[in-house]
Amino acid sequence: VQPKRNAALLLSMLMLSSGCLGLFGEEKEPVEGVDCVAEPSHPDCFVPVITEDDCTAQQVFTGDACRIMQQPRSLTYGENSILLVVGVEMQTLTPSFLGDGPRDWFVNPRLPGGLSLDGDSGVIGGTPEGAAIEIRYTIIGTNAVGSAATTIDITVVAAAPNSIQYLSDVLPCTLGEECSISSPLLLGGTADEWSTSPSLPEGLAILDDGSITGIARALGDSNHTVIASNSGGSIETSIRIITLHEEPTALSYPGHPFYWTIGVSVQVIPSSEGGQVTGWSIEPPLPEGVVLHQFDGSLRGTPISAHPLREYVITAHNTGGSLSSTILIDVRDI
Repeated sequence: VQPKRNAALLLSMLMLSSGCLGLFGEEKEPVEGVDCVAEPSHPDCFVPVITEDDCTAQQVFTGDACRIMQQPRSLTYGENSILLVVGVEMQTLTPSFLGDGPRDWFVNPRLPGGLSLDGDSGVIGGTPEGAAIEIRYTIIGTNAVGSAATTIDITVVAAAPNSIQYLSDVLPCTLGEECSISSPLLLGGTADEWSTSPSLPEGLAILDDGSITGIARALGDSNHTVIASNSGGSIETSIRIITLHEEPTALSYPGHPFYWTIGVSVQVIPSSEGGQVTGWSIEPPLPEGVVLHQFDGSLRGTPISAHPLREYVITAHNTGGSLSSTILIDVRDI
């Protein structure tokens, strides 16, 4: 009987410690759920919402939360070097990168005149205003936690000349005299340099505006290629240069008409002006014993037969033209 009593006593103690005896006291009301539609301002209905304003300068808002910002890396524009032409708008260059985007952009040294770097997007664009030698530019993109950099080599060349035309494609010159042709009509870019191939005849030169001038020092007929060029390219045209003597003028044989005697030597030296005479001719042939010298056009010799008074036409020649003079000759026998 004693074990049963001990068991009953232990069961009673357990019931008292667990509060089971409360079953015999007052019952509490069960807690009911809150209707957040009817009571949206109830404390149990509050749902925290994160906005961009909740993020720090080193965080990025993802739309519903803030995360740690990443520094930009692997910055590139897809080009290592570009060649631009003065006055021609460049194709814009847009950067690409890994990580979070830069908030500020910088370039060093300053881009060529007419080009710009957008400080918000990093886009490079514009229209070059002047030629520039190749320079390496460093572009840097930064955000709150770091930066990335890349380089681009930029060269700006002048617009190439695309058409060249002289007033004439032939330059006539007179030996020993000044001759020239004015500068040609040039379309496209301005020429920085003028050259010819082959070299111009002795005494002539091409000037900085493409005009050709000088004093012709040698006879000739030659073709030349004129080249106008700048850093953007070149254009060519051809010109023919012909240098001739000045045409002979004022030819005369003093003492005309001539009355010669058989067996008596004669010598008549002509006078002339203009260019140097390079050849002489006479029609009809002179009386027998007298000749026309090619050196100076003189009449020299000793007549050996009689001839009645007759008309002769003597002509002086050179590369510039010819001139004739008429004389009368009579050969008598005394």
